[in-house]
Amino acid sequence: ERDEVKLEEQAASRHTVEIERDGKTFVIGIIELPTFYMDFEAARSGDPDYKSSTRDVERLVEELAAEGVDGMVVDLRNNGGGSLVEARELSSLFMGRQPVVQIKGPDGRVDVVGGADEPAWDGPLAVLVNRLSASASEIFAGAIQDSGRGVVVGSRTFGKGSVQSVTPLSDGQLKLTQAMFFRPSGASTQSRGILPDVLLPPTYDPEEIGESALDEALPW
Repeated sequence: ERDEVKLEEQAASRHTVEIERDGKTFVIGIIELPTFYMDFEAARSGDPDYKSSTRDVERLVEELAAEGVDGMVVDLRNNGGGSLVEARELSSLFMGRQPVVQIKGPDGRVDVVGGADEPAWDGPLAVLVNRLSASASEIFAGAIQDSGRGVVVGSRTFGKGSVQSVTPLSDGQLKLTQAMFFRPSGASTQSRGILPDVLLPPTYDPEEIGESALDEALPW
C-alpha cells in the first residue's frame, strides 16, 4: 500500500550564502528543489491556488531578486524528477521561451517543447546536480547547459532519457516505455546523463547507481 506524499514535505526552499572573492562580498541565493511536483487534482478541478514547483520557485526567485542577490544556484541534487510540465515551466523562469526538450514517440515524430513565459531571473545562474538527479532534473540541467544560460556543477547525472506510461491491471500495473527525451542540442541523456561543466568528486559509485547500472537498460 503506497503512502501519500505530502507536497509540503518536498516543497522548494531557499537560503543565501556569502562568498568572498577578490576583496568583494557576493550574496548567492540557493534554491533547493527535491522534486518537480504539481497538485494535478487541484489543477484539474480549477483551483487557482494549486501547488506546483514552478509557482513556489518563482516566488522564491522574486524574493531573492528583491533582496539583491548577485547570483542564484538551483540545487537539484537527489531530485529524481517528476512532472514534465513542471520541468518545462520551471525552465521558463530562467530561459524564457527557448526550447527545453525534444520528445520522440514510437512513430518517429519529434515534438519540441519550449518555455512559455518571460524569464523571472536573467542574472548569473548555476545548477547543482549529482548521480541521483534524474529525468526532469536532467531535462532542466540539459536545457540550461545547451542554451548557455548557466553553468552545471556536480557529478554526472542518473541517465534516464525514456518516457513511461502506466496502465492499471486487475493485479498490478503495466509500465510501457513510449517515448525518448532528447536535449535541445539533439543529444540523448539516456544512460550517459548530463556531464557537468564543473565536475565535483562523485559521492555515488556510477557502477552501482544510475540508469546504466540497471539490468537491460536502454542504450544511449
